[in-house]
Amino acid sequence: MTKGCNCQGCFGSLGIDSRYKIYEFLKKEAKTVSEIATFIGLKQPTITYHLKQMELSGLLKSRKDGHFVYYEVSEVCPQTLRSCILVPMRSN
Repeated sequence: MTKGCNCQGCFGSLGIDSRYKIYEFLKKEAKTVSEIATFIGLKQPTITYHLKQMELSGLLKSRKDGHFVYYEVSEVCPQTLRSCILVPMRSN
């Protein structure tokens, strides 16, 4: 593991099945809470809770666009400010 990293927190967060499904769903593109809830099959308050925890651990980032909040996978480790080891390298 990279020195200064909190990978244990990220991996621990992904150990919860719902959060892993959310993470996999968001790898492709940013989605709203309602889109995530529909895909995962859980109620919005439950999804919101999981998203908040995942954002706190550094797995996700969010951005507001009007009335909607979009969540996406964070490509940068919040502790090291380097590429996250969980995000595959993108080919250009």
